[in-house]
Amino acid sequence: MPVPEGIDLETIESIRGKEAVVSELSRSNDHVRDVVEGMTEKEMDAATLYGRPATNRAVLLQLLTHVNEHLGQQIAYARSNEVVPPWSR
Repeated sequence: MPVPEGIDLETIESIRGKEAVVSELSRSNDHVRDVVEGMTEKEMDAATLYGRPATNRAVLLQLLTHVNEHLGQQIAYARSNEVVPPWSR
């Protein structure tokens, strides 16, 4: 998957401030969605992951589980700082 236009992987971690971070995360999600929606069946069936054969479907499943892991971390961090998630109110 190509890196979105305007993203410099060497400086991306220097992004600061909630608004800027949320904006970049939204752009990233939109980019992944656009690329995946544009993939053909043949493209979905071909790929490598960490140097091993794997389909792009498997890569996307790993991406999904990775994102869910981060969500769990964010929820734990928020709760440890006495922030109540919106769905728990």
